Amino acid sequence: MNPTIEDPDSHLRRSRKEAHPKERITPLFILKWLFSPLQPAPRNKVQNKLRKSFATPRQKKKASRSGARRRKRRLRIRRLLLFKKYLIQTSVTITLIVVIAVVSFWAKFAVVTHIPEFFRQGILLHARAYIVLKSWWFGPPYFSLSAYLSGTGGDTMSNLEQQLGIYAEIVRNPNEILWIFQRS
Repeated sequence: MNPTIEDPDSHLRRSRKEAHPKERITPLFILKWLFSPLQPAPRNKVQNKLRKSFATPRQKKKASRSGARRRKRRLRIRRLLLFKKYLIQTSVTITLIVVIAVVSFWAKFAVVTHIPEFFRQGILLHARAYIVLKSWWFGPPYFSLSAYLSGTGGDTMSNLEQQLGIYAEIVRNPNEILWIFQRS
């Protein structure tokens, strides 16, 4: 296939010597080669950066004031990021503890409010509400006893237990009361 202008990938097959020709050794080439060390070698920016990065400690310049500022700023940002990381970890931990506390309260404890007069005796004499340990798991966490007394049958303990149904354990065993909110 012959090389064309339209197809840049096509090229003539040449030997390596032909593809990368060397200068001919002439007297002028020898003179240039002899006097070339007297001229400074051209350096580009990349070479300067590489030379600085491999400098020995004696060759390094002392940090300038702007370098110290940059270092202080980097340290300040690092401290800020560490504080932010600590704050996020702390808030996640506290949130997890609160969620566990709420679920465990919902699972095993109940708040009983609006205690009727006939039920106020013994330790519940001056109680406004109390927290009781439930004998079942994951039931309703809040009971307003006045709502259960709205049915027929009068204000008696047996009527209250009948209205509570399977949750009557919260009024049958006041021994498992954990906390009492007193009337003020």
